Amino acid sequence: MASIPALFVLTSLAATSFLPNVAVAGAPAPITVQPAAPVATYHLHYRKLYDAKPFPNATLMHYANGVYRITSEGEDHYGVFVAQGNVGDQSSTIHYVSLPSPDWGNRTAYHQLTFITGNAEGSGLFVQNAITDTGEAIAQQNGTFSLTIPKGSP
Repeated sequence: MASIPALFVLTSLAATSFLPNVAVAGAPAPITVQPAAPVATYHLHYRKLYDAKPFPNATLMHYANGVYRITSEGEDHYGVFVAQGNVGDQSSTIHYVSLPSPDWGNRTAYHQLTFITGNAEGSGLFVQNAITDTGEAIAQQNGTFSLTIPKGSP
């Protein structure tokens, strides 16, 4: 009886799928996400700041495919969002997960912003809660905002 080297058996098993019609994938393909058409831009002015990111003004752009981009004096990154409520409602809560970027040490972060529209249409107050992917709860932040919705946006 011939013997099969153990290394051959292990490498053969690793390259074999145990499920019918399922191929074994190699390294995952790079992810490419392009922002769709812009649907809203929030201009944020923080009154209560996060000590590690003391940037009072930020621009938060929403795109039709659930992508966002935030820019400020000290950050510029993309992520994805899910909204609870509609843009321009009296109040709405939006959940954000940043994509890994140097802004967050090449890791993710979760943010929840609740927007409360004031008397002037498209402006009001916001409250922000955030958690890093290490579990650090960032002290609550807040401020004012103004909202711009492009003509013809969905």
